[in-house]
Amino acid sequence: SQSGPPTTFDPVLIASCLRQIADRCNVDFERVSSQPLAEVLQGETEKFGAAVESISRSWSKQNPELAYEIAFLSVSVKLLIYVVKKTSFVIRPNQLTDVINGNRQVRNYIEARGGWVRM
Repeated sequence: SQSGPPTTFDPVLIASCLRQIADRCNVDFERVSSQPLAEVLQGETEKFGAAVESISRSWSKQNPELAYEIAFLSVSVKLLIYVVKKTSFVIRPNQLTDVINGNRQVRNYIEARGGWVRM
């Protein structure tokens, strides 16, 4: 039996963590007024990061008790699921990781907590 938290990269653990964070997202994407989201839904999947940024900033401002970084992670996963279900467009898995890793504030938040293995 292993003692203490895991210390190796485990994509299943990370996916589980992201799903739990995404469950916090109560944004109704059908009601969101966001130009980047509209563009993603029209097939411009390269705008995914801009849509996540726009929606998570707005949601975080509306819910000051919610840390921006958690809002960003939550929206990024929930929006990915929404887009995949709503459209036939393919968003590559690396687009999600690029969006998360490309946001210095979110990346620093994750690293400050010991990385994904300790989130």
